[in-house]
Amino acid sequence: AMTISTVDQDGYPDARVLILKNVIDETFYFASSSESRKGQQLKENPHVALTFYWPSLGRQIRIRGIAEDRGDEAGADDFRKRSAGARAVAMTGHQSEVLDSEEVLDRSIEAQKEKISRDPSVVTPHWRLYAVNAQEVEFWQGDSERKHVRVQYVKQDGQWKTLRLWP
Repeated sequence: AMTISTVDQDGYPDARVLILKNVIDETFYFASSSESRKGQQLKENPHVALTFYWPSLGRQIRIRGIAEDRGDEAGADDFRKRSAGARAVAMTGHQSEVLDSEEVLDRSIEAQKEKISRDPSVVTPHWRLYAVNAQEVEFWQGDSERKHVRVQYVKQDGQWKTLRLWP
């Protein structure tokens, strides 16, 4: 799990916890509906921050970069790997909207499950796989005396520059 932070149209940060799908080289992958609040924010401003935190180890990794939509095929491939229940919920198509009735939600999910049972390859065109290309990565190791170890990597001209930061 990771926290992804985006920025809304008014400039306010918006953070939520998601599943990290994969890491390949310097690229971190996650998926979401392009119609969700997060999806809309990514369309307007693809700059994101990813945060991983392990309290029992006193460790954190912070990543800043740009989220890129990997296209229809990648989104469909990721969507088909989800459980039928997760696909049904995503296919209801109302993520982040106000829910007026639990019954309406349940009926919508059941209708989508039926659609999936008739055609297991069905996908929603709004499901997207995003790739975050890291531009800055910081490793943080907590210290009980607050003398934290912070090492930052910043990509400049295609090369990583290493910086040791003050606690």
